Amino acid sequence: MLIEKLGEMLIEKVAAEMTSRISSKRARLFLETFEQEVRRELEGKQGPGEADVVLQNMLTSDKAKECLFEACRSVFISKSRNIGPLAIAFLSTKIAVEKRDPLLGESLAYEALEAMNDDELREFHKAFGEAINTPGFNSRTSGTPRNENGQIIIHEDSSSSFSGKSGREKDVSQFNMDALFGSWARKLQNAGLMSSKTNIGFNKLDIKGSLEEGDRSGGLPEVITTTAMISGDAFVLYGAVARALKHLNIAAATESQPG
Repeated sequence: MLIEKLGEMLIEKVAAEMTSRISSKRARLFLETFEQEVRRELEGKQGPGEADVVLQNMLTSDKAKECLFEACRSVFISKSRNIGPLAIAFLSTKIAVEKRDPLLGESLAYEALEAMNDDELREFHKAFGEAINTPGFNSRTSGTPRNENGQIIIHEDSSSSFSGKSGREKDVSQFNMDALFGSWARKLQNAGLMSSKTNIGFNKLDIKGSLEEGDRSGGLPEVITTTAMISGDAFVLYGAVARALKHLNIAAATESQPG
């Protein structure tokens, strides 16, 4: 069976402590899904009769073997028991079939899938899905906005204050991803797929009254705006997680059906 062949291939490249876990539930979930997806990809291009031969030949290429090794490494260290291994399998399939290196979005998705557990991946999927499914998302005048770098703005908040006297340094609290969104946001930020920024500008409304108040307080009126953004590269992660959730839902529905 192909899974055993994949296991033999891993033994050549993975340390003993990793290969001892090849029979674990996560590893088998990944390998079975990877085999199914690769076979589906190849059958669409080669036909059912030739898929096995092409699959065997494909897995002898250095790029495909390296892709499989890196994917298995991600599965082994992933905090996720179910969604992560499946999402990694879906990501790896296209890379292995095309015998290439991962693109930037794929590499960042691997990092996020290693760090997040199942609950965090579900929360990311829900938050990102709500953002991109807002009516008018792709419109410049409505829906979830994007900035000039293609980042998706999922939170923006402004507050007014008065600056200190001229030359005084400002103390702006760092944006707390955990407090606002949950741990998934911090891990997405650590993977390079989410960021935040704080802008300080002058309040131009009611200039005369503001300046008078500023003179009395020894400072000038300011607006502090904090923004949280998800990178456009997160679409790769979102797509893989969405497919994993769909796969799990189908499997659960099948198991619940009476025999």
